[in-house]
Amino acid sequence: MAEDTQALSKRAINGSMQFFTDKIGDVKLSAAIKEMLALAAELVTPNFIANQIIKYAATAKAPNTIKDSCNFITQMIEEFGPMIPLKETIDFAKVAAAHATPAVRQAAMKL
Repeated sequence: MAEDTQALSKRAINGSMQFFTDKIGDVKLSAAIKEMLALAAELVTPNFIANQIIKYAATAKAPNTIKDSCNFITQMIEEFGPMIPLKETIDFAKVAAAHATPAVRQAAMKL
């Protein structure tokens, strides 16, 4: 989707972000979704994509979703630098650090 287009609206991405965030922890779909989100961040803004991931991942029940969302946001910070929202990222890291699953807590600490 994001690879074949030169322009992608925030509205188009917003409609599908809940699905993408829920499936980011799915083993079969994770690599493709992360690639699509990275391309979408280049087309829209990394700030918007990170905010959408944080919004939906903070309410996710699956530990893999939260863990892989933390890992992807960490990757976005390394790639895009200060274009990621600091306050929201810290708040999300606090929520993830309080999770019962050790893998989620480790991903939150890396974030």
